[in-house]
Amino acid sequence: MHLCLENHSKNLVALWQGKYKGLDEGKESYQLSEALWERIGQETAQAGDTVPSSFRHRTPNIWTEKHIFTAEDWAFWMIHIAPYVLRNRFNRPKYYKHFMKFNSILKHTIQYSFTEKDLDELEQDIIDYVKEYEIIYYQFLAQRLSACPLTVHALLHIPYDIRNNGPPCNNWTFIMERWCGSLLPAIKSRKQPFTCLALRQYQAAQLFEVVNRYNVTQLMPLRHDMNVPSRHEKRFSKSAYLISFLRNPIKHNHTPDMTIRKKIAKHLTTSFSGSIRAWLDILPQIMERWAKVRIGNGGDLIRGAIAQMSSRQSFHDASFVCYELFADANAHRPQAKEDFVRTVYYGRLEYILHCTIPSNIISKNTEPETILFGIITTCDTQGHNATLELTYFRSLTSYIEIVDLAAICTVVGRIQIGTTNPQWVIVDRSGSWACTAFTDDSLTVDAPQQEEL
Repeated sequence: MHLCLENHSKNLVALWQGKYKGLDEGKESYQLSEALWERIGQETAQAGDTVPSSFRHRTPNIWTEKHIFTAEDWAFWMIHIAPYVLRNRFNRPKYYKHFMKFNSILKHTIQYSFTEKDLDELEQDIIDYVKEYEIIYYQFLAQRLSACPLTVHALLHIPYDIRNNGPPCNNWTFIMERWCGSLLPAIKSRKQPFTCLALRQYQAAQLFEVVNRYNVTQLMPLRHDMNVPSRHEKRFSKSAYLISFLRNPIKHNHTPDMTIRKKIAKHLTTSFSGSIRAWLDILPQIMERWAKVRIGNGGDLIRGAIAQMSSRQSFHDASFVCYELFADANAHRPQAKEDFVRTVYYGRLEYILHCTIPSNIISKNTEPETILFGIITTCDTQGHNATLELTYFRSLTSYIEIVDLAAICTVVGRIQIGTTNPQWVIVDRSGSWACTAFTDDSLTVDAPQQEEL
């Protein structure tokens, strides 16, 4: 992945900025103006406010701070941000289409698993991409030979390396690169750099010996086991919510208004039959209102909009979510038989209601039953799935939807694109690929050091 992220991605951006080894565009016109790059840089930097911190740290401005981009920054920008901020900004569509082929190659390369068919398709995609790259940037001119460094040819070997070594996310060397990066500040002498490195290694070994001999790790604050609720969280025994950890703040005596109660009643009629009037009589008047929820098994922390607004601190917005429901594909055909298909939706989680349904003859529960409802303001994304295609929306709709908390899959980010007629785009990283973020779990209880990238 170092080949794609730290080498080829940098070269592509340098070509688009007109800063690649003194090369001009030749007979092509792929360079973007400084005004466009300034706007792209602003949109990239502003995305930090609306992309959850669980995705990664804030991505720097790619126009003014490209020099501090790490491999994680390049990965997130190339996979999730660039498809939106570069769209309709090249003089000719073919440059954007060519980049999107590289975007697809990146996504396929960081998959968790491959079939032989996947590798054959990836190999052909890379061959097509490299051929087009030579036509656009090399142009088969001797004076432009510098546009074809070894890293471009090395892309062709990726499928072969995967066949021999397995998925790149299982064997990349980002931990080693982090360690080498920590050694660089130790070099204080240009004349004797290796002496400085040896001293740093010697001191690290001394520290490691002290920690082990005196059990210093027992005195260190360890991270809480993420699969066990903390003192600020609550988990319910119902199987559907075993991986849902409700988190403070909580309002115990919350009274939902009649609009919300009617929507909850309508939701229950769909689940258990009965009438809205009957369910309104059954529903309790007071329900607990929770502001946050954490999804277990390594899932995300979702901050409801009510927690986002009440907080005085500046947080990354983590209130937008992806949820899945079964929708009738024949809803527009009243006479047709119902055909329910799983459909992806996006919206902003406002808060969570803890509703205790008393025993009743409609749902046929003999004991009080707990149901957790997510109150979501919907986005009109036209049924698009952001893990498979570019997904836009203008603004939040006025429609409030009630969904079972178990239907919420993950937290998502959003980025605002454009100035005169701005629109929002969805950033959903829940696809079948590895998360391009380095995480150090060395302080987690009973967990070895791991990484994701």
